[in-house]
Amino acid sequence: VPHKSVEQQDIQSLIRMRRLLVTERTRIVNQVRGLISEYGIIMPKGAAAFRKAIPEILENDENQLSCILRELLSHQYERYLYIDEQVKWFDDKLNQTAKQFENAKRLMSIPGFGPLTSQAVAVWLGSGQQFKTGRDASAAMGLVPKQDTSGDKVILLGITKRGNTYIRSLLVHGARAALRRAKFKSDNLSKWMLELQERRGPNRAAVALANKLMRIAWAVITKNEEYQPTRS
Repeated sequence: VPHKSVEQQDIQSLIRMRRLLVTERTRIVNQVRGLISEYGIIMPKGAAAFRKAIPEILENDENQLSCILRELLSHQYERYLYIDEQVKWFDDKLNQTAKQFENAKRLMSIPGFGPLTSQAVAVWLGSGQQFKTGRDASAAMGLVPKQDTSGDKVILLGITKRGNTYIRSLLVHGARAALRRAKFKSDNLSKWMLELQERRGPNRAAVALANKLMRIAWAVITKNEEYQPTRS
């Protein structure tokens, strides 16, 4: 395991604490949704729906909710808002550290790589020298397809899902964002993204793109240069 610098350890700590807060924030939303559904109130999924619905539920005098339930909902909503503010603090701090972390700055030149993903990948990769190729790095992250070679031909079965599940999810999430923006670009990678999405659908395309982006990230780190899109 490559030795981490103090800078890398600090960033890793920020990312870990942010992740814990995001998990807790999501848990509150899901718990409250489940709770009020038992009282016949159905709330759409998602944080935006939660922020809109809870004040409306509390202000509605006709829904016949008990005082205890109203107090409980109010308490959980205040807790949610407090955690939400903490997450924003961590986001701001990570935006600041990304500007000072050279490898993260280079990685942000890659489509789908924002401050959080860039720093998480940069800390995980280190110098990248522990991997001989970008494919090795992607395989360690669990993004390389499994293969069935029992017959006469190779069949791809889906990714191995080895490695760091959180960073892998960030990469796939970033790949989805890159796919959404690809139609507005004319470089070769964006064209490849759109063709891939047409052939394999958005979900499989996002995973395949995450695999490719991880390989690009390894090249960016090991060559100490930003990603340069190519055009034919």
